[in-house]
Amino acid sequence: MLSQLDKRSPLLHSDDIAVFMVVRNEAARLPWFLEYYRNLGVSRFFVVDNASDDDTRELLLSQDDVHLFFTDASYRENGCGRNWTDELRDAHGVGHWCLTLDADELLVFPLSEFLGLGEFTAYLDSFGYQGLFTLMLDMYGKGPLNETHYVPGSPFVDACTYFDSGPYKAAVADTFPPISCYGGVRRRVFFQNEQRGVVLRKVPLVKWQAGYRYFSSTHSLSELRLADVTGALLHFKFFSHFQEYAAEELRRGERPQHVADYDRYAEVTGTRPDIVFFNSESTAYESSTQLVRLGLVRASKQYLNAIHPLLRKRFGNKQAATIRAPIKEAMLHAERVFAPDMRQALQLWEALTR
Repeated sequence: MLSQLDKRSPLLHSDDIAVFMVVRNEAARLPWFLEYYRNLGVSRFFVVDNASDDDTRELLLSQDDVHLFFTDASYRENGCGRNWTDELRDAHGVGHWCLTLDADELLVFPLSEFLGLGEFTAYLDSFGYQGLFTLMLDMYGKGPLNETHYVPGSPFVDACTYFDSGPYKAAVADTFPPISCYGGVRRRVFFQNEQRGVVLRKVPLVKWQAGYRYFSSTHSLSELRLADVTGALLHFKFFSHFQEYAAEELRRGERPQHVADYDRYAEVTGTRPDIVFFNSESTAYESSTQLVRLGLVRASKQYLNAIHPLLRKRFGNKQAATIRAPIKEAMLHAERVFAPDMRQALQLWEALTR
């Protein structure tokens, strides 16, 4: 049972875009998280606090655009928080674009440095798309893990600048979306002997409808029409307190679906708190266009044509062309470098034809 702690009406306006999330002891991350998504165009935040014992509740209650709900019920017994966010989206998010996120996830999409979520979702609406597929990119620092200190309120990327540019693998999934993604630094560091490793796909942005549901944390969901472009969730898990966090989550036993993952996190970081993730695959994050060029995010000609008038109106013809040219070149580069051969296409045929 969720108890609303703030006194503000949770009624959304027609053009509101809302975030739904469950948090526990996230007072350090929340100031930048909230600032980032406000700047991106989120107008309301529906947050479930699961018995935090730091300053999380006090911080959130002081925010005018946050609706704060509380529960001390078991995270594990409530679908790892899915039951709570499903309840809130069904009550307040139906017919709205809803972002379902963790406090360590920042969404980027093609040209998100220049466009807000309102403009991006207007594009999705105009072509009848209902959700955005994203790849999770684990971010990390250049030095030892136990020295990757984050300063609350500062951009996450200041502490964790790097991600693995590859390799990433796709495979047919039994649930929707029908394609799963694996790889990156978590497989390289923690699961190098595993066939696949942690699933790195999510659909965090959805035009919510009654009856929709997320499954397997939020990596799977009800079937819907995915956009012709994709995004990325920059995932900032690896700050200096990660070893203590992993050990505490393992002790609490509230993550049954991921207990083997946390056992591995705690084992590796407990024996090597000064582990360094940085290597030859490490790439400093620059922009969404960089991710398009690397084949990790997809843009489309339809998308560029649709948003170009917005860019011209906002920046003028010359600067709009300057913005458009690099992403167009990045798309062409990715098509050349990452074009699948016949065997790869046939291996994914079942998923693609669904």
